[in-house]
Amino acid sequence: MEHPEAVEPQPCAECPAQRLDEYLASAEGRLIQQVIALDFALRAGITVTLQEISYSEFLSLQCLVEERQRYEREMIEASSKRGVEPHLHTNRP
Repeated sequence: MEHPEAVEPQPCAECPAQRLDEYLASAEGRLIQQVIALDFALRAGITVTLQEISYSEFLSLQCLVEERQRYEREMIEASSKRGVEPHLHTNRP
């Protein structure tokens, strides 16, 4: 049985998880979440036209794709230096 005056611990103001939650609740954070969902849909084969997304979503999606490609290149380079086959999660048509 829990003590009736028990208080759930709250994260400190500098907690990274707390700061992430706050950012994701902002307009910019919601845009990132929308773009990640859009990217998932596109990679799953769903067709979306440019008329169906905002310019901000388009630019953010472009940035996401470029960053993913850069990350994959870095992983391939690092793996080849170690002589290990890279394990990339790609789902390209």
